[in-house]
Amino acid sequence: MARPIRAALFAAATAAILGGAIAAQAQAQAQAPAQAPAQAPARAPVPPGFTPQPERINLPANWRERLVYYMKQDREDTKQVRYQYANPEALRAMRRGRPAPDGTFLVMEVHPAVVDAAGNVVRSPDNRLVAQPAIGGLFVMEKRRGWGAAYPEAIRNGDWEYAVFSPDGTRRQVNTTACFQCHLGRAAQDYSFSLWPHVNGTGQARGRGNR
Repeated sequence: MARPIRAALFAAATAAILGGAIAAQAQAQAQAPAQAPAQAPARAPVPPGFTPQPERINLPANWRERLVYYMKQDREDTKQVRYQYANPEALRAMRRGRPAPDGTFLVMEVHPAVVDAAGNVVRSPDNRLVAQPAIGGLFVMEKRRGWGAAYPEAIRNGDWEYAVFSPDGTRRQVNTTACFQCHLGRAAQDYSFSLWPHVNGTGQARGRGNR
C-alpha cells in the first residue's frame, strides 16, 4: 500500500504546484511592496514548438549534503509545506545582488500539510503549518551556461531548466512548461520566487512563493 500512497501524494503535490503556479505568482505580486521592480505578465503564451528539456537535470544522491537549507514556506492555499535548498555559491552571489552563478542548483522539497477532520490546516504553537512526514515531491531548478539558447526568447528563463523527482530520486515525466511560464515574471530576480527576496530582504511575504 505504501507505493500507491506515495504516488498519490506526489500527484497531488505536482498538481497543486504546476496547476496553481500562475495563481500563486499573481498573489505574490499583489503582496509585493510598492518599490518592487515591475514584473513581466504572470503567464506567457507558449511559443509553437517549445519543448522543455528536464532530462538535462540529474538529482545527485547526496543533494542534501551539498545544498544549504534556507527557508520553510507555508502554503495554506495548496495545503503544503515547502522546504527550500540552494547551493552555497548561489547564496553568496545573491547576497551581493548578483545573479545566481553557472551551476546553481535549487531544490524545493514539498510535504502535504497536516489537516484536521474538517480538512483545515493544523498550525503549530508559533502559527506555522505542520508538515506531514511523507515527501510529496522534489522540484528542481538548475542553471547551466547555454541551456537557454535552445528556447524562444518569449519564454526563455535565462539559462534555467526545471525538473521534478519523486522522493527516492526517480525522475518524473512531468511537462514543465508551466514552470517557465510562471518564473518568467521573476526575471528581475534571476527567475527566483524565494531565494532572491530571502537573501536580499526585499520584503516578499514570508513563507510564500516557489523557489
